[in-house]
Amino acid sequence: MVGENILEEIALDYKDNSVYDSELENGVYVFYHHKNGEIVRELTYKELAVKMVDSWMNSPGHKANILNKDYTHLGVGVAIKKNPYATDDLPTVFATQLFGG
Repeated sequence: MVGENILEEIALDYKDNSVYDSELENGVYVFYHHKNGEIVRELTYKELAVKMVDSWMNSPGHKANILNKDYTHLGVGVAIKKNPYATDDLPTVFATQLFGG
């Protein structure tokens, strides 16, 4: 028996569906709110972990995998990087949970 949860999430502290721009400053990308120019910060590792678990637990299918008592083994993988499929510079989290029983 096997199962999988996957997640792709932008790793920025945003509250809405606004568009963001980035600018390279001193070798580091800084992200700006497109509408008002405010700086948008990247999430901390702890904030990312909480956001990932919340996303999975708020999805009935993902939650069912996590709570399934028949799964006795878990493998986890996480990568934080620029999205290879996008034309922007937004830091993106790719995560997977693999369940076995």
